[in-house]
Amino acid sequence: MSQAALQTEFAKSRERLPQSHATLEMSPAQWQMVNKLLQKCSRCYGRTLELGLSQEQVAQLRQRCKDYCRHILNIYPECADALALLSRIALDCNELGKAHRLIEQALQYAPKSSVCWFSLGHIYLAEGKHKQARECFQQTVILDPNHFRAKAAYAYSHLNQGDIVPAFNIYKRLIWQNPEDPHVKTNLFNCLKQLTADGDNKDLDEQLKYYLSLDDVDHSDLAGLLASLLEHRYQLNDDNSQVDIARLCKDKLYLQGLQVLIFSAPSIEDLNSSVREHLLYASHCNLDELNLKVCLAMQGYNNEHVIAYDDTERLFIESRLQQSENLIKRQQLSTQEQLTLLDNWVSLVMYEPAIVFKALYNGNLLNHLLDTAASINDGDELLNNLGKLLKRSFHSGDDKCEFKKLGTISDSISCKVKAQYEENPYPRWLALPYQSPSVYQDALDTALPEHGFSLRPGQKTIEVLVAGCGTGKHALQCARYFRNTRVTAIDISHSSLAYAKSMADHYELHNIEFIQADILELEQLNQQFDIIECSGVLHHMHSPLQGARVLKSLLRPGGLMKIGLYSERARAEVVQCRSRIREQGLSTSAKDMRELRRQLLSQAEQWPSIMASPDFYNLSGCRDLLFHAQEHRFTPLQLRDFCDDLGVDFLGFVRVQNAHLQAYRNTYPLDTQCNNLDYWEAFESRNPSTFGTMYQFYVRKN
Repeated sequence: MSQAALQTEFAKSRERLPQSHATLEMSPAQWQMVNKLLQKCSRCYGRTLELGLSQEQVAQLRQRCKDYCRHILNIYPECADALALLSRIALDCNELGKAHRLIEQALQYAPKSSVCWFSLGHIYLAEGKHKQARECFQQTVILDPNHFRAKAAYAYSHLNQGDIVPAFNIYKRLIWQNPEDPHVKTNLFNCLKQLTADGDNKDLDEQLKYYLSLDDVDHSDLAGLLASLLEHRYQLNDDNSQVDIARLCKDKLYLQGLQVLIFSAPSIEDLNSSVREHLLYASHCNLDELNLKVCLAMQGYNNEHVIAYDDTERLFIESRLQQSENLIKRQQLSTQEQLTLLDNWVSLVMYEPAIVFKALYNGNLLNHLLDTAASINDGDELLNNLGKLLKRSFHSGDDKCEFKKLGTISDSISCKVKAQYEENPYPRWLALPYQSPSVYQDALDTALPEHGFSLRPGQKTIEVLVAGCGTGKHALQCARYFRNTRVTAIDISHSSLAYAKSMADHYELHNIEFIQADILELEQLNQQFDIIECSGVLHHMHSPLQGARVLKSLLRPGGLMKIGLYSERARAEVVQCRSRIREQGLSTSAKDMRELRRQLLSQAEQWPSIMASPDFYNLSGCRDLLFHAQEHRFTPLQLRDFCDDLGVDFLGFVRVQNAHLQAYRNTYPLDTQCNNLDYWEAFESRNPSTFGTMYQFYVRKN
């Protein structure tokens, strides 16, 4: 920057600051020094927010940033930007009082500084003062209309308070400005999964098509909103409505949704089932209808072909299979025969995984299909979609993954559970939602302020055991977003671990180790952990208490264990459904699980909580939800006994919906820590859906 430009910038700075001795006496050279130091400060602080840094590296960057700020303040004591940075660092270190003092001092020197108002807004957010936070972010935007982060923070303050529509209206504008911003994407999708359409809206149609094209998001968050829009578009709740197949073939949103998410609405499942049946029976399909078939087959892949079909459809499937087997035996196929083979194969994989049709699951068929696809001159859409379907259908699982193993899996219930998850790895997931990097203690401070957990003197790394990691989603989140964390993830199922390992490789995570073992054998680890997380696992063991005792033996004194267990009251529908399964003698075959789903869907109004569960809409999830080999359930009083028998302190529930938590606090204001299980027993008896997913709570080992 030239000397003249420096003088001009300095003059502008003086115009917006009070005329003080310090500003009047500063020379252009001093201003240049301050400007350079502020740039260094900004770079250092920005780096503290990066993924992959250790807490020591973050601490070093913060200290360097503070040193730069102090140097600035020695030259220019009234530098609001330096004070604001010091305030943000204090906030990041949870020193709210210090952060407040610094930012108030900065605002005295620069009452029109957007940086200062933005920082003050975040302090109010940390204090739970959302109204004041929003006022600060509004003031930030008034002072700087292009302040992207202030607009995002204003939207977040609405979202955090349950004001979904105002938050969505802001995020939907911000995503167009910066579609790669991870905070905006994650929070936008948090809004979208809580919204429904009140009509067929063209603008919403365009928005959803755009959102479905975004990467590194869980597109299934859009399933409910997209389903509600399609319900209005095709009047699916009207028993007399008829869907025009030609119109569906041209509906880009519907086709896109079939490809990338799992629909979780009975109305859409009924639509897909009817359209699939119509296309199966059709003797000839045009290319648009073939493309629709391909998209329905991709939806089948996504939901593991969970939709039931009847004996008439089965006969048509067998007929098409026989015709295809005859065709691939020939040395040469005409173009029409190749098209017939292609159409037959797509028809089959609308209904079942490609591997079910053993005679067609081979390289020759793949070559035929690729040749046929290349011969179709119909633009990119059909070819691209067919290519995606072929890649998914002929993709073999990673059976070559090898994991460290501990002991043997000999317990009879453990063997049944292992067999279940080898056949149906759970849960199905495609992407990690973004979280701001933090340390585990900070998350505990927010969830359980009285947790009492601390690192031992000189300890730098938190050792976390995720016992029963399944396909790894939560274990990977811990490894990716908590600094100074080393994760050991164990599971009984090789198939689940193989998926978890492939996703860990995708996200380039190196601070996680996978081990195949039964929890009952984990004492062989000969290791102590600071944190053990075991959510949704112990209630599937022969003895949950026995499993918990093994885990407690691996927990260091003062360490915490997070446990997730089913609620007896919240699982009432599931218990009733499991009785039906036993009465009918239904097995865990895909055919029997589909049959049960068909029955429940025909009486959907009688099963509201099951219908509302995303697990119901894919085969692995349905098996985990309704057909599990073993299940225990609890009440709050039984949790108290469980903790007493285990010899641990119950600290409190986490992940309770805000509405339920606030209602509990209003009912029992004297229970400031919300950990009185007698009170929770009474509260849940009046509100049986409170713990609809499960109880999730922390205990401490003394």
